[in-house]
Amino acid sequence: MSGHGCPECRVGLLRESRGIEVGHIFMLQTTYSQKMGAMYHGEDGKAYPAWMGCYGIGTTRLLQAITEQNRDEKGIIWPESVAPFCVEVVPLKYDALDQKKLADTPYESLRIRNVSVLLDDRVVQAGVKFTDADLIGCPWRVTIGRRAPEGIVELRNRRTGKMVEMTIEDVLKEV
Repeated sequence: MSGHGCPECRVGLLRESRGIEVGHIFMLQTTYSQKMGAMYHGEDGKAYPAWMGCYGIGTTRLLQAITEQNRDEKGIIWPESVAPFCVEVVPLKYDALDQKKLADTPYESLRIRNVSVLLDDRVVQAGVKFTDADLIGCPWRVTIGRRAPEGIVELRNRRTGKMVEMTIEDVLKEV
């Protein structure tokens, strides 16, 4: 239990915390080494089966650990290093020519640069797009809306929530 003292040093105290088992070790003993003939010679010169073990990392457990540690009440907040998509481009009205053009530019430019990017070209309300974007959790969201005729978009950091208006060129420099 939390607060119990260390039986060896008598100084340290046990602390409890939540955790997720990501990797596991299996002690196989000699089960497989005997079947495979994996032997070693002891100091006495006799052959003995090797003791075996294996270590495994669960990829699904890794994803669980990442999402458990990187989320809020709205959804996942992917770290850039493991995000399925780094940037989500969200034109509020993709069927409007100025927004479509402004959305396609960063989408194609980022793809050419091997940045994983997602384009929300659905014809749904802005609130639905924003809610879904937060749920998916791309590190960056580029929103194209009322200032599209001026070439101005909004860049939002999913982790901090900070939003800045800028040009597409500046977005490409930022992400």
